[in-house]
Amino acid sequence: MPLTLTLSQGTASQQIQQKPMEVLCYLASQYPALVTREQLIDAVWDGNVYVGEKALTNTIWQLRQALTPFGQAELIATVRKKGYRLQQAPLMTPASVSNRHTASPPAAPVVAPHPASPGKVRWLHWRWSGWIAALSILCCAMLYWGWPAAAPSLSQITRQQGWSMFPTVTPDGRYLVYSWQQFGQPADLFLRDLQQPDSAARQLTFTPLDELRPVISSDGQTLYYSSKSPLDGRCQIHQLALQTLQEQTLQTCGRHGDVYLDLSPDNKYLYFNGSRDAQGRSWYRLDLQQKNPQAEAMPCHDNCEQRVRDIAVQPNGPFIALTRRANRLSEEVFLYDPQTGRERQLTSGQSDIRGMAWSPDGRQLIYSTESNGRSLGFVLDIHSGKQSAIPVDDVSFVSRVTADRQLYFHRDSSVPQLGYVPLHTASAVFPLSAGDLSYQAPDFHQGRQQLIYISNENSANENGSSELWLADRQLLQKQQLTRLNGVIKYPRWSHRGDRVLFVSRSANSLHDRLTILDVATGKLSFPDTRIQVHGRPGWTADDQAVLLPVQGKLIRFDLQNGQKATMSQGSGNYAQMPDERGFYYTKGRGQGIWWQALQQGKPAGAPVQIISGDAFSESYSWLATPTQIFYLQAVKDGVEVWVKQLADQQPRRLVVLPAGQTDLAANLAYDEAGQRLLLQYSPVPRIDIWRWQLP
Repeated sequence: MPLTLTLSQGTASQQIQQKPMEVLCYLASQYPALVTREQLIDAVWDGNVYVGEKALTNTIWQLRQALTPFGQAELIATVRKKGYRLQQAPLMTPASVSNRHTASPPAAPVVAPHPASPGKVRWLHWRWSGWIAALSILCCAMLYWGWPAAAPSLSQITRQQGWSMFPTVTPDGRYLVYSWQQFGQPADLFLRDLQQPDSAARQLTFTPLDELRPVISSDGQTLYYSSKSPLDGRCQIHQLALQTLQEQTLQTCGRHGDVYLDLSPDNKYLYFNGSRDAQGRSWYRLDLQQKNPQAEAMPCHDNCEQRVRDIAVQPNGPFIALTRRANRLSEEVFLYDPQTGRERQLTSGQSDIRGMAWSPDGRQLIYSTESNGRSLGFVLDIHSGKQSAIPVDDVSFVSRVTADRQLYFHRDSSVPQLGYVPLHTASAVFPLSAGDLSYQAPDFHQGRQQLIYISNENSANENGSSELWLADRQLLQKQQLTRLNGVIKYPRWSHRGDRVLFVSRSANSLHDRLTILDVATGKLSFPDTRIQVHGRPGWTADDQAVLLPVQGKLIRFDLQNGQKATMSQGSGNYAQMPDERGFYYTKGRGQGIWWQALQQGKPAGAPVQIISGDAFSESYSWLATPTQIFYLQAVKDGVEVWVKQLADQQPRRLVVLPAGQTDLAANLAYDEAGQRLLLQYSPVPRIDIWRWQLP
């Protein structure tokens, strides 16, 4: 029903947002004509091309998500590079003869089974008498054009240069605390009075570290946050009195990755995530009533192979929402019951959760997730499992909902692109791609002079999934290689250039698969590694096996017979093998890059550190060739690009890139003929705090 923003079929119904309903009604009013994107933007977004271009694709995706439970995900057809049309006509059912002269006004659109086609769903079905049938399209159009103006529900809170991130709000809704990072400077915490929007924000922290992800106690007096060194990732958790700015360090938190915090409603416990221990425990709590609290590991009974990342404590109930991350392919939301220690999975098919918050009544969980370079927000009812999309672009790190249901989050509009650093000048990143579509994970084959990458470039694919693509070295002569309709990560050319190795996961699967593509035939194979979650794989020099991280060690997985052999002494999380002499690998953050020599395919001698942990503190942002190693290193002012010629003792810095412009977990690729280093980057975005009124 348009007036109540409801889709229904029989007794089942689902609410959608205003924009998706307006788009649906407009498509119905134009049936059977093709409706161009320009028409929809003009009609629904008042011709605002800047907003509409980005919002329309997301709105179509929301509609298809809403239609899926009724079996009608394909109701809206995409006509490539032209627009959209409905696949079925809006059908009219004549009224009975006895009611012909006393027909009531036409009912609003409902979802109902077609009498001539049992089991199918009929959309936009009006019950009206025959003489009104001719007015049906006009009625829908009038409904659309006469739509009452909605009260403003989205407002921008900060308008500062740099990045305003990770908002939290005092319980009375008056003060906003957030992390602000000016370009080339560390991130500090600031406090803003929301009742005096024109007044300057008050700075709370003054250190060379990045202060991130604050949470506020329920009495509004105390702030908890993490600090992180941009150089080596070292982390601490702090307590700050908002009145006096007296600070106390509570806990160190390692260098495993981002640290997420939340408080129990009674302010007794502070929860935070951490590294997995031998029992699979990966989140902790501090008893704040103790003078010198010690971190207590939370027991794990379910999903212990996946590390806890984000934590959100239910405001008025017993549950704690957790996100568990297997890798960058898979991160889902779980509901933890402290009484039993058991967990219930709430989402499926997600890949990168970016913040969670509870509604004030504790019935809904609001979260955001990254998909193909875009951040999308959702509202999930934890009892019914029903989920609806937030009709706002670029929702990232939702972190707090006030008592009057105001949701605070930051908007990150960056979209990953491909670029290159010319090695002869090394002055900046030069773009290979640009626009609203995402381009990620490049790898270049020297012999073929061709590039593989991941992109959602196929505009006919409105479900948001990305696929593997092939192009020449200038990103021209493009060819789509896969149609998996799922998630793809970590593509790498074989040394011969006949196959591509990557990790994939289908939309409805909880586990990923090692995947190999034969480029000539397009055939996919899925070697059975008997591993549910794969780390980043690499080819052996003969292309007959794959080097995989498994339970903290590197193994060689033979593609012919499936045999596994341990290759690393101690830990190992990513390996590259440019030739048969041996392989390079990383052990984890802050441990540098190592070399392991081979004899007859087996490790020979002790590993040798090639680049120190001080010089390279990341894990994945490096590339080894037979003669040199390229790598990225985060520094105070940005990200440095380095090259080490293996014949030389000292590495050479090529260029310093702005902070946030490169992904320190993405592939690097080397174009030897063009003397270029290819990488994934994002044009420097502006990130601000926004507020949206939950329905």
